Amino acid sequence: MKTTILPLCALMLLVMPCRSAELRLPHDSYTLDQLDAARAVALESKKPICFLLANKNTTCPPCMRASLLAIDELSPLTVLVYVSGEQLKQLPENLRDALGKQGHLIPKLVVTDHSTARVLGGVSYQAMKTESSAAFGEIKKAIAGYPPANE
Repeated sequence: MKTTILPLCALMLLVMPCRSAELRLPHDSYTLDQLDAARAVALESKKPICFLLANKNTTCPPCMRASLLAIDELSPLTVLVYVSGEQLKQLPENLRDALGKQGHLIPKLVVTDHSTARVLGGVSYQAMKTESSAAFGEIKKAIAGYPPANE
């Protein structure tokens, strides 16, 4: 009996599709093709913009946890813009450079002013994967000082 069950279990694992949960973004977040609207909301609400580069359909549990942590920590403080890996080349050069400084793994993020011209800071996957709110300490300090008094 055992010799029949073990091969059947192994076969079932091979033919079962991999389960992946789609990353659910907050209802008030934007995608890169909605960047103009996100800029307008950021200007009106005096909030910076957070560009989250992630894979919405990841099968990597630590990556999903890191993305969810970033959303939980920063979406109340920023206007969130989701960027997929395929859209990376559509970003302005300063944002591509800033994201590049956050390492090669995703998710990662950068926070900018409402015009997206000035980068306030970023958080790498390596920092987020610790599942610690401490990873967001520096960026939250930068957000707390936004907008500058002269804006």
